[in-house]
Amino acid sequence: MPVVAEESAVEMPGWRIEPSVAAELFWVLWGFVHPEHWPLEAAPKAPSELAAEVFSLRDAGLRAGAILVLADLAGSLTGADAEAVFAAVESPPQLPASLPLASEKEADRVELLRALELVIGDPQLRRRLVAVMRRAWALVESTWRSEGIQACEAAVARAREQLGSGARLQELVPHYGRREPWWPQIESAQANGRLLLVPTFFGGTFLAWDLPNTYLVGLQARPGDEVASLRQRASKLAARLKVLGDPTRLAIAALLARRPASVTELADSLAIAQPTVSMHLKLLREAGLVTTSREGGRMVQVADRAAVVALLDEARDAFRDAFREGD
Repeated sequence: MPVVAEESAVEMPGWRIEPSVAAELFWVLWGFVHPEHWPLEAAPKAPSELAAEVFSLRDAGLRAGAILVLADLAGSLTGADAEAVFAAVESPPQLPASLPLASEKEADRVELLRALELVIGDPQLRRRLVAVMRRAWALVESTWRSEGIQACEAAVARAREQLGSGARLQELVPHYGRREPWWPQIESAQANGRLLLVPTFFGGTFLAWDLPNTYLVGLQARPGDEVASLRQRASKLAARLKVLGDPTRLAIAALLARRPASVTELADSLAIAQPTVSMHLKLLREAGLVTTSREGGRMVQVADRAAVVALLDEARDAFRDAFREGD
């Protein structure tokens, strides 16, 4: 595995910017659970049996965020060595007494703490997780070697150039990160010397994790061709917006934004068959706009209001960024 040159790291008062294989692995595993975000446009989809194993681990309570926490505690959060990340999970470090994980919603924080307990306390589950991590990384490693590292180094170089021209931290952080609750956390992390910016090749638009020793903010390592970058972003955005382009799905999302509802209740409200509702809900869940939860003794569908707002904000900001880049 090639090692990212030391000069790729940019040190600034209170923060730094470096590549991170741990963050890349997080995004690759995220792509299994959210296939609309699968990170490799030109690569074949993951084998179905591997995807099934990822879902099996998730059903068992494991979450990809646990990898970032353990890598941070083990000192292997940054760099290009995947083996160091595997080792952090294979022989997990001791957890601190308290993990605020302030970047996460309370329900997500509870899930992540439980996942960490599982990884540390169940050697068999831990071995399964490491095996899945290795297989997932094997799918993307050649692309990481041939394109990923160079793209991340180029992103760090662009950041260095921006900083040399007097850019502020706000100009490097994606628009998602300049909103509540993340921006105050990012400013606090900078003030405490904990802030790490990570350009990711396989990553989405934004990532924020309040880890034990580090506040990690992930940014996309854009390709050098801005037109290609814009087309790639537009393609992914259009696919997600298309989900809301169907009148029935839009109506379902609007109803769920008002209150949670079961499949039966949605079918009755919209006067359509339950299988049709289920089909539309599947697409809304895959787009990250709707989740399923238990309310009392029944299963209900819940609109992720923040995700819907973020999607609409992304569409708006895509035009704003394009106009700004063209000025």
